[in-house]
Amino acid sequence: MIAQFPAPEDRAVVQTAVSMFLRTQKPSTRLRMLQVSRAILDRYGVSKMAVGEYTVQKAGPLATVVAKNMLPAGQRICPDCGTDIYKWPGDVRILGIREGFRRDLPTYGCRCGSVFKKSESSVLVNEGGDASAKQDGAS
Repeated sequence: MIAQFPAPEDRAVVQTAVSMFLRTQKPSTRLRMLQVSRAILDRYGVSKMAVGEYTVQKAGPLATVVAKNMLPAGQRICPDCGTDIYKWPGDVRILGIREGFRRDLPTYGCRCGSVFKKSESSVLVNEGGDASAKQDGAS
């Protein structure tokens, strides 16, 4: 049985799952976030659902998170707390990636709760350490 389109309680469940992962940043919590999101999507028979500043979408047997907010080109800090998104170890995790030919679109989530995406170059590094853009037929 498919339920009527998402109740506020179900959206809140997905938001809670995402925020729990961002706070704990544990692999087991990430898996649970993706499973819960997928279960809610399946419950309503939809492939994606808007939840606050992001959407959750079906991705194979699980789900993925895609942000609505885009960081400006060249910015590398969380828009809410100022944390460097590339610092390791750090407070920012990749929630999902849409891969493209020349550009990828990762969605990041910060421990502060912010979810955002950033367009990044699709670059491959060969065995000699040289970086090159993806090419047709590249593996």
